[in-house]
Amino acid sequence: MLILILLSFILFLKYQQHAKTKEILKKQQDLNTEINRQKNALKKALFLKNKLISIIGHDLIGPLKSLKSVLDLSALGELNADERKLIDNQLSGKLSGSLEILGNLVAYAKSIDVEGVTKETLDEIKLTVADTIANVEELAAEKSIKIEFDILRGKFRAPKFFVEVALRNLLTNAIKYSPEKATINVNTEEASNAYEIIVTDEGVGMSDEVLEKLNSGASF
Repeated sequence: MLILILLSFILFLKYQQHAKTKEILKKQQDLNTEINRQKNALKKALFLKNKLISIIGHDLIGPLKSLKSVLDLSALGELNADERKLIDNQLSGKLSGSLEILGNLVAYAKSIDVEGVTKETLDEIKLTVADTIANVEELAAEKSIKIEFDILRGKFRAPKFFVEVALRNLLTNAIKYSPEKATINVNTEEASNAYEIIVTDEGVGMSDEVLEKLNSGASF
């Protein structure tokens, strides 16, 4: 009888030890999972920060270089009053756009944490598109280009900053590569799980090689 009791006690201890070992292993597994999740989130945040630097270079350096060139020419006395007035007006528009971009970049940088980019519900996408078009209308007017848009009402969650920057880049490229007096159209299509903003221009388009690089992420 005593032996039976001792065996039962030993089995009970082994069961307890096994249960504790299993619990420790489960906690270790959960901890490893959380570490990997945070590691991936940090990688994503660093990737987005690098994209932010690319956007700064793309959208801000150009107007600043233009301003420096004008100031250099003005200092050398190579601009007459009419030329200076025309260039001043053009630069004022570009710098206003750059200041707005800079404000968006600051707000965007604050919105990033280790979990990624903060999304918000965009109820009036039409207003977002209209505001972005207004920011590039002066650039379009230099080539007598019309920008027309027909936007479906839609509601979705997305980083507003990304939507504005992506659309602005598409529009400025469309203006750059379209012939004078062309028309650029901005339309939307809505599916069950997607809301597409489509910019159509009259330029020559991209080669298959360039499209492949863009779609593969090989270039920004």
